[in-house]
Amino acid sequence: MTNLPPDLINEILLLLPVKSLLRFRCICKSFYSIIDSPDFIYSHLRTSSAKRLHQKLICHGNYNNRTDIHALDTNSGSVEEIPLDFEFPYIRPLFVASCNGLLLLNPSDNVLSILNPSTRNYRELPALPVNFPLISYFGICRSGFGYDSTIDDYKVLQIICIKSCYQVWIFELRSSCWRRIQDFPYINYTDFRRAKVGNCFVDGYVYILCYENGNNESHIIVAFDLVKETFSIASDPISQNEGKHTISEACRGCLSITVEAMNVVDLYVQKNEGVEYRWTKLFSILEQFCPRTLGYSKQGENVLVSCFGNLYSYDLIERSFERIQTSLLKKICVMDLFDYSYILCVESLVSVGSS
Repeated sequence: MTNLPPDLINEILLLLPVKSLLRFRCICKSFYSIIDSPDFIYSHLRTSSAKRLHQKLICHGNYNNRTDIHALDTNSGSVEEIPLDFEFPYIRPLFVASCNGLLLLNPSDNVLSILNPSTRNYRELPALPVNFPLISYFGICRSGFGYDSTIDDYKVLQIICIKSCYQVWIFELRSSCWRRIQDFPYINYTDFRRAKVGNCFVDGYVYILCYENGNNESHIIVAFDLVKETFSIASDPISQNEGKHTISEACRGCLSITVEAMNVVDLYVQKNEGVEYRWTKLFSILEQFCPRTLGYSKQGENVLVSCFGNLYSYDLIERSFERIQTSLLKKICVMDLFDYSYILCVESLVSVGSS
């Protein structure tokens, strides 16, 4: 290995999973220096995302009377448990959002945490510098998470309600502090509870699904620009009153929307076609269940979806569903049957920052 050209060594390392890279850091000082460098961490993430390497579906469940986090390889279908190097301090590590290998968790009332499941690094965020009611009394309304490329930092978005005022707070990992920005502008659309899976980060924006107060059907898709820190209303493939929506990231940097209406479930993806974003219907099925898109297979021929705690693979060519059955998933008692028990995550060396 030492006889290989440095450029070739670097190219080989870029294709390896995080578990191997963490072991190779101990081989020699040069490997340690390469793997820990910011340039390599960024290049490894970019390579994995572009080639759809090391994509994992992360799920949590209760197994042998303990809370564990597991990883499903979306390419091979095999399941491996991710052993954490610490005892997780909460019973219910609820997944909120994923970005560049980092997961935003809401494990308890008014608590937010960031976890890198590949490196097992974990960080609990400081509390907001304001007093507000508990989550069960409309305290925390909606959270989001994403990457601001202009400052090379990660931001957590938090919307809270205090005396009918929907305050918006931003937390930057590097500065490790909260700051308040403009209030949430769409005050008639603050029923966030209906959209249990209602936010995702795609192409610089955090998308939030918001229902109109007192209206079970009317909704808007709000886009929060992480760079400008401004809100706007995103386009919708169909009328806002035509069915129940669920949004997610579809693994290719696309915004995905599942629409359940008139006993039919349609899946749309928003693709950048050079000049503008366009919505494309990916498939349409009878309402056997309302799936949520989790991501594509490496070859792009199958879509991984979830429904009420179960996992399915949809074949885009054969147009058929197949339930994913594994011995480990049968043992796991999913602690929450809603779709956010699962979240897609790419392996990365990205740090969660210091507490």
